[in-house]
Amino acid sequence: AGDTTEGILVRLNEITYYKPEKLFLLIGINDLFHNPDVVDKIHGNILKIVAEINTKSPNTQIFVQSVLPTTTDSLIPKIKNLNAELENSSFEKPYRFINLHQRFKRLDGKMNMDFSTDGVHLNEKGYQIWSEIIKNIL
Repeated sequence: AGDTTEGILVRLNEITYYKPEKLFLLIGINDLFHNPDVVDKIHGNILKIVAEINTKSPNTQIFVQSVLPTTTDSLIPKIKNLNAELENSSFEKPYRFINLHQRFKRLDGKMNMDFSTDGVHLNEKGYQIWSEIIKNIL
């Protein structure tokens, strides 16, 4: 609970040791809740995570998923910026970007509460949609 990009960087050897075939990464929202002014740092940490996986487990396919929307007004533009940076970096880096954000947001950019328990975490219906998106990629 409450994991951040820094936490993943510390524990990344636990993942790369097993040389997974595919890895799906969805991280960043907790970083934004703790410090909303560090979009560039979060983006940089995610790229460090990808680089380390690519170095230590070069055959692993890496999928970076967009940060999901939230109902916290102040985070909406930050999430939008972070997702844009992640998507743009995917053209240069060894990962595929999956835009989940589009599927879960309302027109105003906030989380569609049909898919969430609290404006951040997905409910059963949200997880069903997420799993359908991932199944199509697998």
